[in-house]
Amino acid sequence: MNRRELLKITGFASMSAILSPTLMSFTKTNKKSVIAIPPGFIQFQMGDLELLILTDGYVPMKNLQPVFAPDVKTEDVNTKTSKMFEKTENVEISINIMLIKKQEQLILIDVGSGPHFGETEGWLPQSLHEAGISNSEITDIFITHAHRDHIGGILDKESKLIFLNAKYHISPKEFNFWTAEKPDFSKSKLSNYPETGVSFTKNILQKIKDKLYFYEHGELLFDCLKPELAEGHTPGHTIFSVFSKEKIVTHIVDTVHNQLLIEKPEWGIQWDVDFKKGIQTRIEILGKVSKNNELVISTHLPWPGIGHIINTDNGFKWKPLAYSTPRKITI
Repeated sequence: MNRRELLKITGFASMSAILSPTLMSFTKTNKKSVIAIPPGFIQFQMGDLELLILTDGYVPMKNLQPVFAPDVKTEDVNTKTSKMFEKTENVEISINIMLIKKQEQLILIDVGSGPHFGETEGWLPQSLHEAGISNSEITDIFITHAHRDHIGGILDKESKLIFLNAKYHISPKEFNFWTAEKPDFSKSKLSNYPETGVSFTKNILQKIKDKLYFYEHGELLFDCLKPELAEGHTPGHTIFSVFSKEKIVTHIVDTVHNQLLIEKPEWGIQWDVDFKKGIQTRIEILGKVSKNNELVISTHLPWPGIGHIINTDNGFKWKPLAYSTPRKITI
């Protein structure tokens, strides 16, 4: 596999938005308006594979700090984000989910938040429906890491499996960390990792134990996937190379969560279990994908999270994939 070579990927995109009655009304109201769930997906062909990026919604954040750049002066963060035309208040962190169609196999890379954390998250089932795919058709789910916005979509509100026919895959390193009696968060910038978060993860992993399979980093999976350890965000945090017929895309998952961590990877994020290791891994991966001119997909960069990392004299930059209409992607 020549990772330097990017060939053409063509396909089609289909996105739809549904506006709530509140938003459609011109009548002033003191009640807070809520956007109804707008399922959406983008579809394209890569060799023999059909790939979809589906929206699971977004994680709302009141303030960028202290989660992002916890040790950086606020004025420095404000100056940088202003130059990038990014917000520091009322921030929205996208949740982009990859699906791979390979003959009879329908493979999800993570499943989003599920119906557990408010109306802005958990849109994946609706997005799948919009793409003409039922939950029961999903054959395999790869867990990149066990944070809530990557595994919450495994269970519904009644704690029942949403994807009844799927097999679940996770790295042993990730599984062992979360199922330990007391996971070690001593290298995180979070002073106290919420016990409810650990319990949430343990409950889900327990629910799927009879359908759970372990993959090893570097292993060839389904002749189209190769997992790579990208530790720091979590001990077993995994990124994936997806390939077919000399064409390749790299899913960098939670290596970065927004453009700020691309341009300032050393500023870090509190969500990393090992803050310093997360910075080191982030810089390494950004350097590799930019050097190899790889097309990348990210879980949390602005929808649909597809583009390139560019290495400039001043550091890394994000270049979103450009396409002229919502129905066609051409590289």
